[in-house]
Amino acid sequence: MRLERLVSRIFIIAELIIYISFITLDLSGLIPGYSDNVRLFTGIKDACSDHLKYSGIVLVFTHALFLCIRNFEKKHLLIAGALFFTATADIFLLFFAERLFIIPGLVSFCITQTIYSFLLTDGKALYKRFPVPCIFLVTAIVLAACAGKLLVCDSTVILLLTLVLYYAAMFVRNTIISWCDFIKFRRRFHLMFSMGLTLFMLCDINVLIRNLNSFYSETVPAGMVSMAVFLSWVFYLPSQVLISLSPYMLKTSKDAVRPLKQ
Repeated sequence: MRLERLVSRIFIIAELIIYISFITLDLSGLIPGYSDNVRLFTGIKDACSDHLKYSGIVLVFTHALFLCIRNFEKKHLLIAGALFFTATADIFLLFFAERLFIIPGLVSFCITQTIYSFLLTDGKALYKRFPVPCIFLVTAIVLAACAGKLLVCDSTVILLLTLVLYYAAMFVRNTIISWCDFIKFRRRFHLMFSMGLTLFMLCDINVLIRNLNSFYSETVPAGMVSMAVFLSWVFYLPSQVLISLSPYMLKTSKDAVRPLKQ
């Protein structure tokens, strides 16, 4: 337990340094945070901010993996797995500007939310966990196909729409269930995980604003787009840090169940 506490404290300090560093760079405008031709490890000078951001995400996964190795339990394993796919998604969405790479990035994020749905249905038999993601996926496919017919979209747009609908539905469901679990059980694990998902959602709202302008030019004012690009990472890294830290709370005495007062 002492080792986990020490590693978690070092993890928080390291993430804080990374967070302050890339926020300062993005605010200063000296080094662009979102270059069109950035590739991972092609040079710190070319994309210092982006590399700092991704190093923070890798550190998030590494911390979750450490907790998983130290406590090989279901929740630790699921969170480490989800953060692995989060880190995978960020490779495609952060370092590749082409729209082609949005699809594998979205698929990875969809897998992340599916894993979180399994985490939040803990205690149920495995066969009882699959119907909800399956229903959401089928519904997303049907809605995207209908929208594609009405708007005369190509297959790529329909696929993107399917992934976005599934991801959004699973995300909203997971966030609601997580907060309900906190209200019911009053555990710090649920509080930290719920706060992480909420910040994650605030990040995605800003990502949506940015992408609206990418797909439909001049839909959103340029100043608002720039602010959305900046705010997305203001919310994103803290959200992943909270999610990575949440399994640590399972082993603390302060995470004991405290029933609500009648």
